[in-house]
Amino acid sequence: MPFLTYSDNGTKEDSLLIFISKTNIDTTKIRSLLLLASELRRTQSDRALIYANQALEISERISFKEGTAKSNQTIADVHRSGQNYFKAREYYFKAFDQFKELDDAKGMTETSNYIGMMYANQGAYPEALKFYYVSLRLNEKMHDKTAIAISYNNIGNINDLLGNYEEALSFYFKSLKLKEETKNYLGVANTNNNIGEIYKKLRKYSSAMDYYFKSLEQKRNLKYEPGIANTLNNIADVYLLTNEYEKALRYYSESLALLEKLDDKEGLATVNNNLGVLFFKMKQYNTAIDYLKKGLFLSKEIGVTEEERKSYLSLSEIYEAQGNYKLANKFIKLNAAIKDSLLNDKNTKLISELQAKYEYEKNKKEIAILTKTKDIQQLEIYNNNILILSFSFGLALLFALVIVFLKANKDKQTTNKILVEKNISITKQKEEKELLLKEIHHRVKNNLQIINSLLRLQSHHVEDQKVISLFEECQNRVLSMAIIHEKLYKSNDLANINAKNYIETLAESLMRSYKTDKEIGLEVECSTSIISIDTLMPLGLIINEFISNSLKYAFVNKKEGKIRIHLEKLGTASYKMVVCDDGIGLPSDFSWETSTTLGIELIATLVEQINGKIEKIDVPGTCFKIVFQDISKT
Repeated sequence: MPFLTYSDNGTKEDSLLIFISKTNIDTTKIRSLLLLASELRRTQSDRALIYANQALEISERISFKEGTAKSNQTIADVHRSGQNYFKAREYYFKAFDQFKELDDAKGMTETSNYIGMMYANQGAYPEALKFYYVSLRLNEKMHDKTAIAISYNNIGNINDLLGNYEEALSFYFKSLKLKEETKNYLGVANTNNNIGEIYKKLRKYSSAMDYYFKSLEQKRNLKYEPGIANTLNNIADVYLLTNEYEKALRYYSESLALLEKLDDKEGLATVNNNLGVLFFKMKQYNTAIDYLKKGLFLSKEIGVTEEERKSYLSLSEIYEAQGNYKLANKFIKLNAAIKDSLLNDKNTKLISELQAKYEYEKNKKEIAILTKTKDIQQLEIYNNNILILSFSFGLALLFALVIVFLKANKDKQTTNKILVEKNISITKQKEEKELLLKEIHHRVKNNLQIINSLLRLQSHHVEDQKVISLFEECQNRVLSMAIIHEKLYKSNDLANINAKNYIETLAESLMRSYKTDKEIGLEVECSTSIISIDTLMPLGLIINEFISNSLKYAFVNKKEGKIRIHLEKLGTASYKMVVCDDGIGLPSDFSWETSTTLGIELIATLVEQINGKIEKIDVPGTCFKIVFQDISKT
């Protein structure tokens, strides 16, 4: 295509249209139309679609396959810029199939990456991960460091959404290293932002802010407004979590103004939801509902399922706080329906399979090379033997050896076939068993949540504060068991659970449920990772009792405090757990033997169940040490 010059009085679009009208070369027209569509896709999407469709029509008429694929890709790009993710995905699929037919690796990796992005925006995480891995394998085949870094970042995003934070960090740091090597400064800024997100979710707020402000400075230097808006929102999130509401409002407002300027509907949905949560915490309920309904409308309009779920969850909490239990229950059900569709058993199983498949295929090429080398060596030895034997025994012996070899090979193939069939059958039976167990855990979790909701709704009809308190204690005990089953049905290990992750989830849920106005910090130290369900179920109930008692009684007449849980492994099957708070401490006459409260009796029974011993540690506040056994290993 010749170099184009533009007149001072005309625009680039006018110049391209004049050039297109004068050229008689169809392929040049197609490329010019696609260039024009790409230039206009963010600002004038309607006209961009007209030009891209014209390119598609010419490409199909002259059977120009490359033009057809790139036209469909450009049409998808235009729909993606307009946040019409359903249409975008449709055309990316067409383009991917056409690039595959052309054996165009670059086209395939670009379209598979965007297909993954469209699925991720709609909450279909396993499908997103599938196409991100397709893109990664193609990029690795081409040794394209820039594209590999993008794939690492995208896979990190999906692990983030699924709560696999350590896995997400691993992929983000891989991505950051490659982006720094290739001097992809915008990519570095975006990945710094993503690392900040993970540290925020791990409650390492200082580290999160370090990466956020680093990202914000880099994006401002690059004048990248969409990224600036996103990072402003993330910084506000941290201020919201640390109860610095004025700072949170300032950063959310700055982000919102920038997103409105950009007409970024997805970003607007997110920030409106976050402002709703902020005003809810500030107890300005009507303002909170207004923002959440704006977020919900935008989420539904563009099909961003995760933000839609967040709107439902926050609305249910606000209506419950206002005493409107009918509406609260309605939005709880809507939230649960979407959550189950995003993280069901099939999704969890498919994600594990995809990750395993990627690790296998990553080394497949190397294995094939080694196998080929070995086969060549064996063939050379075989040929040399034949040559020697041919001089000694003649053609008759050679013929006999060939027959023997063929028979042995046939027997080997038959044996291998039987072994493969048996392995497939065993694997299938194992997968079916695991799927059934996950379904059981999923159903138990759902039933426990229903019981929890019924207890909460029933408590609203009771006026006696002591009875209400008993209801709340029952709810929290049910919750501690429900969390275990939720962790199990999302896990690949159906016998064991990550102890730290479970304890943190349980403690945070309890702290939210008591809705205390005090600044209560939580510190969880865990030097062991995996504990069996048989042990963790009673251990979770013990932790529930300790934290509940601390939240109710330990911080009377105190504005702030801290609860600390320390868990470590002592031997093959023995553990030590220390649970402390820095509150007012227990009464001077406290005794395990004389106490008759249900909570103390329950703790004593549960400690005995895990072959444990409990003792009070004499320090300020309240502190207990429990040494216990993993009962599945004793």
